[in-house]
Amino acid sequence: MVLTEYPDSAHGFDSGLLGLNTVTVSANAQTVRNCHIKEGDGGVLMNGDTNAPFSYKDACVELNPHVGGNPKTAAEARKAVEEFLQVLFKLG
Repeated sequence: MVLTEYPDSAHGFDSGLLGLNTVTVSANAQTVRNCHIKEGDGGVLMNGDTNAPFSYKDACVELNPHVGGNPKTAAEARKAVEEFLQVLFKLG
C-alpha cells in the first residue's frame, strides 16, 4: 500500500461534490484530525489519549478545518487509483 500526500490539497480535494476549486475554511465545522480515536469494547469509540469514550467535546476536536478542491491533484489522485487497480486486477 502506498500513501501519497498531495501538496496544497485539503480535505475533499478530489471531490467535485464540494463544488470548490480552491481551499477555504469551513467555518465552525469540527475536525478530529488531531484526535487518536480507537475502538473499545462493544465497538465504543474511545479517545486514545484519555482512554475515555470519545466525544465531540474532547480537547482534541478543533473547529474551522480547511476544505476544498484542487483540480490538478484530484486528477493525479484519480490517475494513481486507476493505475493501481489496473495492476491489482491485471487489466493492463
